[in-house]
Amino acid sequence: MGIWGAGIFSDDIALEIREAFRDHLANGGPAEAFVEEMRSSEQEPAAWLALAATQWQLGRLDDYTKTQALHLIASGAALEGWSGNAQLFKRRERALESLAAKLSTTPPKPRKIHPRFIAECSWLPSNLVAYRLLSGPWIILHVVNIHRDEGGAFPVVRILEGSYTAPPEKLRSANAIRGSVKFSSPDIPPEPIHLLLLGHVSKRHYPEDRLVLLPFSLAVPGEELNYGASGCLWPNLDSCLKNSFPFIAPQIV
Repeated sequence: MGIWGAGIFSDDIALEIREAFRDHLANGGPAEAFVEEMRSSEQEPAAWLALAATQWQLGRLDDYTKTQALHLIASGAALEGWSGNAQLFKRRERALESLAAKLSTTPPKPRKIHPRFIAECSWLPSNLVAYRLLSGPWIILHVVNIHRDEGGAFPVVRILEGSYTAPPEKLRSANAIRGSVKFSSPDIPPEPIHLLLLGHVSKRHYPEDRLVLLPFSLAVPGEELNYGASGCLWPNLDSCLKNSFPFIAPQIV
C-alpha cells in the first residue's frame, strides 16, 4: 500500500475507493450495492474511512458506513501502523478526529455525479506539435511517449529549444528546427532533459485552437525515456514553461 501523508486520501487504497465509488454512482449504480460488495470481503480501515468521507461529501452517507468508520476511529484501529513516526501519528490522529466530527454532522444534499472524463490523444511518439503561447510565439513539442491510465491517454513531451513567430505551416521539414534543438551526443554526458506529461480534465481545457500537428517527425532518442516527467495541465502550460524552461521564458508574458 502506498502512503504519502497523514490525510484520509493520502494513500492508494483511499484514492481507489473514492474513484471507484464515484464511478459506480456516475454509471447509475446504487450506493447500497457498492457498500454490500465491500462488506462481502475484508477491507483495510483506510477503505472504510475513504468511503465514509466520500459518501459524506456527495451527500450519500449510509448508517453502516458511518458506524464502521466511527468505530475504526474510536477503537484506535484506524491508527494501527502509524506509531513509528510520532509527527505523522499526531497528524493522522488529527485527520481522524476531523473526519469523525464531520461524519457526526448533517451531510450536504446529494449531488449528481457525472461520468469521469476520459482524455484522448491521437498523437504518436516522434510526432512534432506546434503550440502557440498565449503571448503569441510558437514553440515545438516533441512527443516522446503516451501515458495511459484510467483517466485516458496523455502525451509526454519534450520542449524543444527555440520559438517561432511564423505560423507552423511555414516549417516544411524537421531540418527547419534542428538548428535550435540540442541533441545529446554519445560522447558527451547528456544534460537533464525536462519532460512534461500534459493532461486535461475536460474538453474545454484543451487548447485545440493553439495546437498544430506538424507533417514530419523526429525519432525519440533512447535516453529520453530514462527521465521522469512532471505533470502539467494544459491550462497551466504557459506558467509551467515560464517557471521551468528558461530558454522559453523570455517569450512568455
